[in-house]
Amino acid sequence: MALIEDETDVRESMVRLLVHNGCSVLAAADAERLLHALRTRERQPDILLSDYRLARGNGIDAIHRLRQACGRQVPALLLTGSTDPADVERFERAGIEVLFKPFGIVELRQAIVSVLAASGGDSLGIEDQVQT
Repeated sequence: MALIEDETDVRESMVRLLVHNGCSVLAAADAERLLHALRTRERQPDILLSDYRLARGNGIDAIHRLRQACGRQVPALLLTGSTDPADVERFERAGIEVLFKPFGIVELRQAIVSVLAASGGDSLGIEDQVQT
């Protein structure tokens, strides 16, 4: 999976949590850095996770750029604490699933499994591996 989170502490915590639960994670602070990192890999991510509010742009635009670079509609999950009605409307228009902060590993797991199932993808095995 690929993760975009511009806050270093949050990004590192999410990576540790996901790796601890059996996921392979490629993480970066913004879409440009993640795109660069993806170019060195043979395998594309099964799912994209992105924070909404990024120092450079927003998660919706980042997901669109990554999908374009991958040449397919990679399943995606937007992570945000924003419940502002204008933002919620943007999320709905973008057609990207949203997980509202704060959330725990159980909620994150459920959201990932749901997004992957809706796209017909593999659940990455995390439904059986999540440890709190």
